[in-house]
Amino acid sequence: MTTGRHRLSRWVAAATISGLFATLAPVTATAQQQGNSTTKASTVDDNDVTTLGQRVANKLSELPPATRIGMVIARDDGVDVFTLNPNMRFVPASNTKIVTTIAAFARLPDLDQPDRDGGAEIYLVPQTKHQPPIVVLRGRGDARLSSAADCTNNCLGALADAVAAKTRTVSDIQIDDSSFATEPFSAGMSWNNAGAWYGTATSAIVIDDNELRWTVTPATQTGMVAALSAPRTMLPVTMTAITVPGKANDLTYRWNGRFGADAAATIGGTIGIETGPVIMRIGVLDAKAHAAALLRSALEQRGVSIRQGANAATVAPVVVQPNQLLAKLTPPPLIDDLRRINKESQNLHAEMLLRRIGAQHGDASVAGGLRVAQSVLDDAGVKPVAAELFDGSGMSSYNRLSPRGMVQLLTLANRQQWGSAFRDTLPIGGIDGTLRQRFVGTPLAGNIRAKTGTLYAANALAGYVTAASGQRLIFAIYANDMAGDADATPVMDAIIAMVAAAH
Repeated sequence: MTTGRHRLSRWVAAATISGLFATLAPVTATAQQQGNSTTKASTVDDNDVTTLGQRVANKLSELPPATRIGMVIARDDGVDVFTLNPNMRFVPASNTKIVTTIAAFARLPDLDQPDRDGGAEIYLVPQTKHQPPIVVLRGRGDARLSSAADCTNNCLGALADAVAAKTRTVSDIQIDDSSFATEPFSAGMSWNNAGAWYGTATSAIVIDDNELRWTVTPATQTGMVAALSAPRTMLPVTMTAITVPGKANDLTYRWNGRFGADAAATIGGTIGIETGPVIMRIGVLDAKAHAAALLRSALEQRGVSIRQGANAATVAPVVVQPNQLLAKLTPPPLIDDLRRINKESQNLHAEMLLRRIGAQHGDASVAGGLRVAQSVLDDAGVKPVAAELFDGSGMSSYNRLSPRGMVQLLTLANRQQWGSAFRDTLPIGGIDGTLRQRFVGTPLAGNIRAKTGTLYAANALAGYVTAASGQRLIFAIYANDMAGDADATPVMDAIIAMVAAAH
């Protein structure tokens, strides 16, 4: 069995325990170089430093085998408290959303005002006198359009009402998603995440988070195939899940590997006969087909018939004119969605936000958004090698960030007029978001605001914490390459708590 000391040596090349203490201990009563400026670290009792260093080193020795770890913990005046591998590059996972949302605060105007630029539009395009008009639904980048029956704001139903008020028959439905470049999935996103609820396709048109919810209900007898209740969608579903005794469920979902309207899905595994209905969340692969199906259903509910069906791919695109606009939605302020992106780690909304950032500067694509994000990183003094990104959500395994680069960016945000608003978008330890079950019952509950991050063999945590002294600390801690995808977060959380308690 591998000992903690041996595990430690795997991620600190040629390090000894005493060498680790020197690496981790704060600089005391000496000048510390920070970029082009020199500041002086606060004096800390040598015995306290050694004790804290020992405790941190002991905790690091509990990391899973093969773990690479790096961290920067600094005061909000820029003075380092702890560093370890500060310039090493790591897969940041959903810490990438910090870059995307800070770029939005820095470069998008009127985040706290109604979102007049993103709301969906619906057009009625006349045909010949013998043909009813064509309905065109145009997405403009809002991620929050809803088809829910109880929707009261930003509703697909309001657009369908506008059509029903004008005509009872339409020739066809078309979906216009040309506001964004056609990039449903970013480079480096793992194929097995595509089609999961957290890996749904990105498009300028999004309805219901581009997510399907299928209800699986056990059969009345064991050994029989379960029942499926699925919403109207362009995605065919085959049910093979078997009803078994008991309450345990082992339902699986797989798709056939094809993108677009010809994709098909299979639900398999088992479901316990004693359980109730189970909701499975499935990501949409073809956003246009999904939107067309939902709009068709909404129109039919209002007595509007569609002659040619709702497959927009079968008809040449229609060019709309401004005077054909029937209705346009104005979603709530975009800052509301930034809170959801960070607190819930909402991948699709982060990807759409990146494209909207690019659109504000003339290029509604991943590359366009990343160029704007890079300009904000430049403002923070982050070297290009320290932040190499390929998406806005962190789903790409190509992304790389250094702890130093992230702390520099968080420090920039902290000093802006909008810094408080940005901090309010982050999960609060023990309170909400992806941190609601972490730091519970500790002094950091309610005192730490940070973004989590998880991919295969990658854990991340970065943000702000109030130390015992009342000093605000800014930190980033990344762990990668854990054998067997083991979880490094307990060690990471413990280190943040130790340092915060000591300062």
